[in-house]
Formats: sequence, C-alpha cells, structure tokens
Amino acid sequence: MKTVRLDTADTDAREEVLARLGVALGFPAHYGRNLDALADCLAELAEPTGLEWSGWQTLQADDPTGFGRIMLVLDDRTDAEPAFAVWLLEPTD
Repeated sequence: MKTVRLDTADTDAREEVLARLGVALGFPAHYGRNLDALADCLAELAEPTGLEWSGWQTLQADDPTGFGRIMLVLDDRTDAEPAFAVWLLEPTD
C-alpha cells in the first residue's frame, strides 16, 4: 500500500486543506479543490493508498462542518477498491 502524508496544522481554511489533499494524493492539475472534485479524484486512485493526516485538529476546531464534510468524502472512498485508508494522527510531544 502506498502511504502519503498530509500536514494541515498551520491552516484552518477548508480550501487550503483540499488543495493540500490534492498535492499529497497526486491529483491532476485540473483538480478543482472542492468536495465533488475530491470524490471524483479519489474514485480514480489506481493503487491501494493510505493517507496519514496530521494537524487535522486545526480544521476540526475552526471549521467542524468543513472537516466533517471532508471526512465523509474520505470515508465514502474507504468502501471502494483499490483499498483506501485514512489515519488521523495525534500530535506528538
């Protein structure tokens, strides 16, 4: 399984988080940085992929609705093939 890392601790902007998701997951340049585009690009993943997301707490605290919507899209993708998993990492001291 290919594992990619995403760190969003320094931003609470949903659009920036979506942009960084696209970079981390290697989405094409035409990726629209919105929830529909996220779902579309996730559906096109060609190999099993794991996403390790650190700093997610910033978005969750400042935009819980936006965080929840992103998580719904990511979670929906975990039911499809090839395998996709998301790990929400806790901060380390």
